Amino acid sequence: MHTSQQITRIRHLLNNKCLSFIIGAGFSRNMSDRFVDWSGLLKPIVKEMYNIDDDNDVWHKIEEIGYLGIAEEYVRRKGYHEAIDVYIEQNTPIIIRKGNLEDPDEAEYIVMQNNEKVCIADITCHKLLFDLDVKNIFTFNYDNCLDIIGNTDVADKLLCRIRQVQTELCFLEQIRIEANNYTPENSATIGETISVQEPIATATPAISTTDFSTLIDELKTKFPTLNILRQTFNDNTAFHDKIEDEIARKKVEQSSLQRQRESCYQLISSAGMLSLTDGKKNIFKLHGTIRLNEDSEYGFDGDYHCNYIITATDYADYPFKHEPFVDYMKISLLKGSFCILGFSGDDPNFLSWMSWVKEVIDKNPEIRAELSQKDSARFFYIHSGDNPLSKDKRLLLKNHYIEYVEISKIFNGNSHKERIAQFLDYLSPKTSYFRKIKESWNNINKLLSSIQYSKESWDISSLSEDIEFIYNSHNINRIPIQTSLDNLNRDHILRVLHQKFNTKWDLVSEQEFKLVFSALRDELLLPSHYFEEGEYKNLLQKSQNPLFDDLEYLLQKEHAFCNRNLTYLGLPCSLFLQIWKNLYSFNFKGAKNLLDSWKPSNDSPVDKVRKLMFKAILSEDVYEQIPSLTNRDLYASVQDYINALELLPLISRRYRTLKDGGMNNIFDFSDIIDQIQTDCPYIKNADYIVNKLLEKVKGYRKPIPFGNKSQSFTFGRSNPEFVASFKILSIFFELCRPLYISNIILFPEEKWNLICENLYRDYPYPCLFYSLQYRSPKLITSICQKILYCDDLKNELPRIVKSLFSALRQKECPENYRQSIMLALPILLIGVNSTRWNKDFISFFNKLKPYDLKTRKYDDRNYTHEDFYKLISFGLTWTSDK
Repeated sequence: MHTSQQITRIRHLLNNKCLSFIIGAGFSRNMSDRFVDWSGLLKPIVKEMYNIDDDNDVWHKIEEIGYLGIAEEYVRRKGYHEAIDVYIEQNTPIIIRKGNLEDPDEAEYIVMQNNEKVCIADITCHKLLFDLDVKNIFTFNYDNCLDIIGNTDVADKLLCRIRQVQTELCFLEQIRIEANNYTPENSATIGETISVQEPIATATPAISTTDFSTLIDELKTKFPTLNILRQTFNDNTAFHDKIEDEIARKKVEQSSLQRQRESCYQLISSAGMLSLTDGKKNIFKLHGTIRLNEDSEYGFDGDYHCNYIITATDYADYPFKHEPFVDYMKISLLKGSFCILGFSGDDPNFLSWMSWVKEVIDKNPEIRAELSQKDSARFFYIHSGDNPLSKDKRLLLKNHYIEYVEISKIFNGNSHKERIAQFLDYLSPKTSYFRKIKESWNNINKLLSSIQYSKESWDISSLSEDIEFIYNSHNINRIPIQTSLDNLNRDHILRVLHQKFNTKWDLVSEQEFKLVFSALRDELLLPSHYFEEGEYKNLLQKSQNPLFDDLEYLLQKEHAFCNRNLTYLGLPCSLFLQIWKNLYSFNFKGAKNLLDSWKPSNDSPVDKVRKLMFKAILSEDVYEQIPSLTNRDLYASVQDYINALELLPLISRRYRTLKDGGMNNIFDFSDIIDQIQTDCPYIKNADYIVNKLLEKVKGYRKPIPFGNKSQSFTFGRSNPEFVASFKILSIFFELCRPLYISNIILFPEEKWNLICENLYRDYPYPCLFYSLQYRSPKLITSICQKILYCDDLKNELPRIVKSLFSALRQKECPENYRQSIMLALPILLIGVNSTRWNKDFISFFNKLKPYDLKTRKYDDRNYTHEDFYKLISFGLTWTSDK
C-alpha cells in the first residue's frame, strides 16, 4: 500500500471505531525534550557502572548489552529493584495542570522534574490524539502525560461518586423495606421514641423499634434535605413518598454519572481494573505509572517488589505475573486495529509487543487470510523521521504483519513533532473545532463590544489567532448553526464593522477584511444585507488576494440570487455559481452544458454530491452514482458526511416495501447519522439547522391565491422572519437541495410557501424556481399572483416571462418544470404588455404546432393538456399579432 492508501485505511478504521493507539516514549518528547527515550534514560547508568564518559562508547556498551541487560545489571549491583525505580522517578518528568482546573482548555500545563519547574508543556500532539476519541490507548510509558491530558482524574472522581450513590441507594432501599413492615399507633415524630404495632407477618424479618429508630436517625443525617423532622411516622403516605422520590432522584443521578463516565478516559494500571473497561474509554499503563511523591503506593499490578517493568527479568516474568494484561492485549489483537506511535525500531517495548502480534496471528489462519487481502491492514507503525527505516527493520515489520507508514511522504513538517501533529490533525473528525469556533466568535465580539462602548482605540491585533481560525473553518463548518449565541455575535460584529467602515474606509486591515467575509459567510447572508452596494464595492476594491476573491464570491452569489449578470473583476465565476445562475433564470440548457463540463476533483466530495443534486433537479437518474459517495473516508468534515448521508437518499428514487405496507428508501443511513451525532453532539446537520430556523418564522400558512386573504409584509435586516427565511434558502443553495422530486415531497409545501411569502419581493427567481418544482396549482397560482401584483417587481416581470418561454423551447427542460411553467405563464402574462411576449409565444406555438394533428404532442389522452390549452388559448386571445 502507498502511504496515502495506508492513511486512508487508518482513517477508515478510526471512523468505524475499531482503532486503538499504542504510545511510546517518543510521543512524550513532543511535549518537551526533557522526556527521555531508552537511551536518554539509561545513559547516566552506563556511565556510572562502567566508568565511561564518551557518548560513543556509551552507545556501544548499550548495543553490546542491550537496554534490558543494562537495567538488569544495575539492579543486580544494587541488590534491590527499588534502586532503579527511584532512579526512574528522578529522571522522568511529570506534568501538572494549573489555572482553570474546571476547563482543561484554559489551563496551563507545566513540566516538573524533582519538584522543580522545567518549562511549559506543548500539549498540541496529545490534544490532537485525544480529539480522535478512540476507545483504547495503550502505553508502556511511565510518565503521566496521557493521564493528565486525558483527564483521568475526572473518571476517578465520577467512579467514587457512583459508588457513593450506589451505597445511598442501598440504604434507601433498606429504609423502604423496613418501613413497609410497620403501621404506627401514634403520631410520634420521627427521631423520637416511636410506638409501633406488632409487625404484620411478611417474608421480611421484623426489625425492633430501637433498630428502626437508629435507621431513621441515620436517614436524617445522610439526607437532611428530606426534612424528616417535620414529618410524623403516623403520616405513612408522606413518609413513603419522600423515600420513593429520593430513590428515583438517586437513580437518575446514577444514570447521569454513568453516562458522564463513559465519555471520560479512565486509567487502567492494574489487572484488577480490567473489569471496568467495557463500554468505557481507557488508558492502559502496561509497565507501571509514575509515583507523584514518596508517599504514593509502591508496586505494579499486585507485584510489590517492583514499580516499573524495565529489567530483563521483569520482561521474562511479565506473562506469568501479569497474565491478565497479556491476555487482554491478545484478545484486542484478535478483534482490533492498532496505530503505533512514538517508538524507535529497537525499542524493547515495541519488540515485545510485536512478538505478541506474531504469536496471535500465526495461531489464527483466518486473520492471516484476512490480512493478505487488499486494503485489510490492521497494524500500522508510524515513522515520522527524516530518513526511512533500514531495510532490515522494514522487513521485520512486514514479517510481523505490521504496515510501515512513512508519513514524511505526505506531511512536510520540519520536525517529528510537526509531522505527527499534521498526521493526527488529518485523522481528526474535527469535533473539537466546533467548540473552538464558538469560543472564537465570542472572543471577537467581546473585544469589539468593549471597544464600541468604552471608546477605546481600535486595535484588534490580539484577535488575529481567533480571526484566522474562523476564516479557515468553512470546510469543517460549512453550514453553521444559526440559532445560538454565535449568530448574535456575528450579527453584532458586522454592525460594529459597518459603523467603523463608514468613518474610516481607508484604514481597513487584512484582519477586518477576513472578519467581514467570515461573518457574512457564516451568517449565510449576502453583502446587501449589511452594506449598500457602493460600500461593499469600495470594500472590495481595497482588498487584495486571496481576500479579494473571497469577498467577490459573495457578490457573485448575490448576483445569482437576483439573476443579475455574473460580472467579476478577479477570478472567473465558479461553475457552481454559474449553474445556479442558469437554473434560477430557467436556462436549463445552459445549466446542463455547464454541469456536463464540471469535473469535481477526488478530494472534493462535497462538489461531487452537489453535482448529483443538480442532476436530480434536471430529472437525471443518479441511483448508480450514490454508493460511491457514502464512504466516510472521503470527507474531511463530519458535518459534510452527515449532510451527504441525508441528501443522497432524497434523490435515489428507489424505495422498498416494508412488511407493514409502508415504504422506505433503499438508502437508509439513519442509524449511522444517529451514532455520529451521539458521538459528536456539537455537530448539527443541515435539517436540524433548517428546522430551528423555521421556528423563527411565524406559523405555517397554506398557499392561498389573491382575493381570498389580505396580507401585509415588512422587510429588512430587522425582520427576523425575513432573515430566517433567507438563511433557509441559502442552505438549500449551498447543498443544491431539491424540494420536490419524482412525486416525492422532500420539503413540506406549507413551509416553503411561508418562506416564499417572506422572500418573493427581494428574490423572485429562487422563489419561483423552487415553487415550480411542486407542480401544485395552489402554490404556483399563489406565488405567481404575488409576483404579478407586486409593484417592486413590475420591471422584472417581463424578464421572468421571457425566461419561462425560453425554458419551454428547451429539450433540457424537465417535464415537471414544463408542466408548472405552462400553469404559471397565463397568470404572469396578465401583467405584461403583449408586445413584450408576443415573439416568444409565437416561437413556442410554432415549435409545438398544436394545430397539426400529425405532430401534435398534447392531446386529450395527455393529462397535461388542460394547462397546455389554457396557455395556448390565453396567448391566441391576447396576442397582438393575430
